[in-house]
Amino acid sequence: MNYNIAKYKKYIARIAAAVIVFGVAFALFPKVIEKYGEKPSADRTETNSQLMLPETGTAETAAPDRDTENVGETENPETAETAETALSEAVPEDKNVINIIDTLQISGEHREIPAKEELAAEGYGDSTGVWNSDTMRLGKITLPMPLPNTYSVSSMTKENIVYHYPDDIGEITTTVVTEETPRPVLSLYMGYMLYDDGEYTQLLYKNGKVLMRFDETQIIPGNTRDKYGTPLFYRWKWDAAQGMVKAWYKLSYDGSAFEFANYDDERDNRGLYFDYPVSYGVSDNPALEKVWEEEEAFQTRIEEEAESEWEADKEWQEWYDTLVNEEKRNTVYYERQKEEKAAAINAPLAEKPLIAYYKNGTDLTGYKYMEAYAFRSGLSAVMENTDRGALYFINENGNRVLGEVKSHYMASYERHVITCYRMPLTNGIESIGSFYMDHGLIRVRKQIIDYSGLVVYNVIRVIIDEDVLIDRYGNEFPLPAGYKLLSYSDGMIVLEKNGKVGVMDYTGNWIAEPIYASAAPFVDGLSALTTADGRVGMIDTKGNIILPFAYEHISQASSGLVTAYDKELGWQAFQIMEK
Repeated sequence: MNYNIAKYKKYIARIAAAVIVFGVAFALFPKVIEKYGEKPSADRTETNSQLMLPETGTAETAAPDRDTENVGETENPETAETAETALSEAVPEDKNVINIIDTLQISGEHREIPAKEELAAEGYGDSTGVWNSDTMRLGKITLPMPLPNTYSVSSMTKENIVYHYPDDIGEITTTVVTEETPRPVLSLYMGYMLYDDGEYTQLLYKNGKVLMRFDETQIIPGNTRDKYGTPLFYRWKWDAAQGMVKAWYKLSYDGSAFEFANYDDERDNRGLYFDYPVSYGVSDNPALEKVWEEEEAFQTRIEEEAESEWEADKEWQEWYDTLVNEEKRNTVYYERQKEEKAAAINAPLAEKPLIAYYKNGTDLTGYKYMEAYAFRSGLSAVMENTDRGALYFINENGNRVLGEVKSHYMASYERHVITCYRMPLTNGIESIGSFYMDHGLIRVRKQIIDYSGLVVYNVIRVIIDEDVLIDRYGNEFPLPAGYKLLSYSDGMIVLEKNGKVGVMDYTGNWIAEPIYASAAPFVDGLSALTTADGRVGMIDTKGNIILPFAYEHISQASSGLVTAYDKELGWQAFQIMEK
């Protein structure tokens, strides 16, 4: 009996202790909720998906559903503090985006960027090279004038590309439409800053020194360089023979004026037009050089081709006139029309001086190319006026090694097709990765058309027209299923699927998971990423966060410069510095 009483007393004590603990917890529960967030609603299931890393080789990672409508707003300090606490718990040091599977894990806080002068005192110097986090840092530039605390004070005309896809036959075509859009107060152009003061454009050197003012509606950055790497500008000028043409200009030695540039856009361009580094599109083999057909030889060739064509037409006509049978005449005439149409399809380009490659001063290839681009990594992209202007690649011996136009049976289409590479649809930064080998890969536009449509009916029926990455042997890089290639540069592949954008490197590893709203092409090893809630940050090719995801706008790197804008800090300019 005494044993039972003692046992009951022990149970009663335990129950009393539990009641006390539960009461204290219940009393504190509202404060815990107040500090760490709202209590989960009945219809919401909490998961540990934020803590899970995607499986290796997984092409698409499902991110947890979240309400991102008010992300970034700080009207309620308590809510902001709660978000900050949650972020710090999820990602203690968000210095890299490789393992981020939800952009809300990335801090939206600014961090202090040292002044350029501070870094210079530590032994850092200005750099225009590809970003290296081990040796490089950003230094804030002090500008000589106060900038307005707004993104824009005027507008500019922006060109947008519109793609037109055929319903059945024909090829994809593009047109350019213009629209008025806010112009950034501070922008970059090939290592210079352009400050829009609301009336004129001020050209600033990289240290912030004002070089001159000009009207950018009259003198326009040309997004190209001459053969010496000098940035070029242009203005429209009337020519009696050609109509409106571009007159090209460069900066004077002291940068205080524009002077005429000895630049031939037809021959000196590097394939694409954008704010590219000096090294872009420059041959890495000085023994090989492009040589254009002399004007006299060009005119002689044109005359000889015209005369030969005339003789052939005359001979055919004389033979045709000897035909008596009306049915035979109709058949022959129809076949003649087909031949002429096929010739027009397969040789569609206007006549112009042809290009040859010379090696150590000796003709290597003969004059046959309509387009030819600088040798990089042992390959040059070239195009002749045959096979509808197909693009292919030659090696340093002048031999064709990539880009064979081939006919083959396509099982999934159940018909014979013709496969070839084509010139990019556009010539801006959106086509970056074309023409030049980069980290063992190169971007090409692969087109597959119906064989019978071309050979029998002389019409182009496109089956596949897409950008792919290939190696120097023609093997295609295995992009994740369903993803579209947006850009390729610095070994970084920007991919998009269902409006979500990510970055993969040339080895097939995700550098930034496909959870972003956009990702700019990498230039000088840097890219600006935008989260779904509109925060912009800058990363390098290793996924390191170079500028925090706290800005509304970050420019591309421009020969050692970067600019950024945020309402809290206004405009900032940075110099890439290296030690």
